[in-house]
Amino acid sequence: MTTAKPRPPLRFTAFTRPYYERGYAEGYAESYAEVVLRTLRMRDIEVSDEVARRVRGCGDVARLRTWFDRAFTIDAAEDVFTD
Repeated sequence: MTTAKPRPPLRFTAFTRPYYERGYAEGYAESYAEVVLRTLRMRDIEVSDEVARRVRGCGDVARLRTWFDRAFTIDAAEDVFTD
């Protein structure tokens, strides 16, 4: 029986680090957007294609957090964007 060798830690160069960080941030924002939409749907709030497109198109995590918090108190999906 062989044991798997542990993976070495990720090493980044000055060239690769920005790409990794950008990919991580984009993935984080995409996940947050899906959580916002799921929260609305779990509350039986109808989400139009336009609202879904706008939420998924947002890359600003701070704004997505605000929308997530707001998703618990609104009655219509469009209200998530109200400031």
